[in-house]
This record gives sequence, structure tokens and C-alpha cells, in this order.
Amino acid sequence: MNRNLLVYRFLKKIENPDGNFFFGLINNLMCISLALYGKRVKRNISKNFPKHTVVLLPSRSAGDMHFLKYLFNELLEAGQIKNYLLVVDAASCYKCAMSLGYQNVYPVSMIKQKALMMYHRVNLETDVGIVNCYPWCMFDLNKAVRATVVDRENEQCIAGSESQAEKYGIIPRKTVIISPYENTISALGLSKLPVSFWADLVAKLQLKGYKVFTNCNGTKSEPMIEGTERIFPKFSEIRGIVDIAGNCISVRSGFVDFISQSTANKVILYPTEQFMECWSVYRTNIVENCREIVYTAYADDYTKLINEICNSF
Repeated sequence: MNRNLLVYRFLKKIENPDGNFFFGLINNLMCISLALYGKRVKRNISKNFPKHTVVLLPSRSAGDMHFLKYLFNELLEAGQIKNYLLVVDAASCYKCAMSLGYQNVYPVSMIKQKALMMYHRVNLETDVGIVNCYPWCMFDLNKAVRATVVDRENEQCIAGSESQAEKYGIIPRKTVIISPYENTISALGLSKLPVSFWADLVAKLQLKGYKVFTNCNGTKSEPMIEGTERIFPKFSEIRGIVDIAGNCISVRSGFVDFISQSTANKVILYPTEQFMECWSVYRTNIVENCREIVYTAYADDYTKLINEICNSF
């Protein structure tokens, strides 16, 4: 939700009443209501999956699903969890989970996720059969860097292959994957790069002899950038495809989490210094061949930004 909207500011006041009696009262009522609804959701799940522990990932980020994969087995072992149900967001997290080979995945709406989380929080001293696995997305990431994610459906490693290059028409090391779409930057109401910037960037890359793909679903909200071809691989294929392509330019999004360990040359674009400090790939990973740039610093002349990006390859 755009943070400039009145309804967003109203909801944030409820979330953080800061001593205000009225907003504090609404906050308490909403928390109690969510917890009661969460109890109902959990009861319905237990009817269909008796004696199963609900492992809850309260997130909408496919990147979190990716990081959790590295340590998920350790989580189950540490919690001595044998029969479990991995409850995730029904949108991108569910698609990512299935692509990465998670087992026993149960998709729910975001409101049900929030309700289950609130039910778990207000019953901290009581075992309600729910485990919040979100902290494991950011735990011991040095180990995660050395691990390998596998697509269990097809038993393929995420490393690139010649068959992937042939399948998508990639010219190895002479292809650039651009990923101009995201959710968080838009939701926060931060400045976004215009379509004209991406079109001019593509034209400059083509002059340098690169074939360019747009990572997008091809819908009205995520169209191909002019002069490119569309590519929209499974989550488990993303890193391997970028490895083969050799070059990638992306705004900061969940897509970046999947390519952070790629051997390709990477340029990651951020809207502000503060946003980069918060979401820099260097905060959680040992990353090579990667340059991070704050694009609003070039708002007066995107030509300089395009030249700087192209000179990075």
C-alpha cells in the first residue's frame, strides 16, 4: 500500500498508537479479533491435518522462501518436528515453495497468515502447535552461502547449463537480464525508474553487442521493455539462467535474493541511500561481481546512470 495514502497513515497509527488512547483501543480490539480468528483458522487446519505442527512463514517475499530453504531441515531437527505443515502466502511464496521442492506446503491468504501469527503471539506460554519460522530466513547465512538449492521436482541444481541457454535463447556471457519490477519500493511510495530509462538502457546495451531479456510475467502490470525478449523462469532456475547470461541489472526486489550468489556481473539499483543501507545484499551475503547504485542520485540525468551501468560490464 502506498504510504502517502490517508488509509495507510491511519492504519500505521493503529499499528503504533504511541500512547494515544483512541488508536490504542482500536489496536487492542484488532489484535484480539485477529487472535480469535487465528484460533479458528488453526482449528480448521488441525481438523484436516491432525497431529501436524503448523510451521508458519509470515511473509510475502519469495526471497525469504529462498533463504529458509537453506536451513529448513535444521529447523525441523532443532524443533524435533516430524509431522508438519508449512503454511505460506498463497501468492509468490507458494509458487516459490513448489518450485524449490518444499514438502507439505499449505497456502493461505495474507489475512489468515496474520491471524495465525497473532494467535501464536498471544499464547506464548501455551503450545498452540504453531512455529514461526521467519527468524530462520536470516540465521547463519554464511552457511547458506555455501549451500546449494535444488529443484526437487526435477532434481536439477540451480547452477546454469547449456540446455538452459538453448531453451531460452541465451547467448552465454553476452546476454543481460534486466528485472525492472518490484513490490516494496512501490508500496513505500518511493521514486521508481521510468520506462524510458529502461528503454534507453536496453538500446545502449544492444549497441555494445548484448542480447537483452526482461524478467517479467508479460501482463499489463509487468510488460516487456521495448527491444527485449521476455524471460520468466521458475524460481529454482533463476540463478542458473543469470549465471549463463553473464550479466544482470535489477531494482532491489526478491529476485535479487535469488541471484546474489550468481557468478554473473550484477548491478542492483536502489531508490535511496537509506533503502540501500537496509536492504543491501552485502548485509546478509558474501557477494562478488556486484555493484550497488542509488538511482535517485542521477534523477536529473539518467544518461549518466546508463553509462555508469554499461561501464560496469
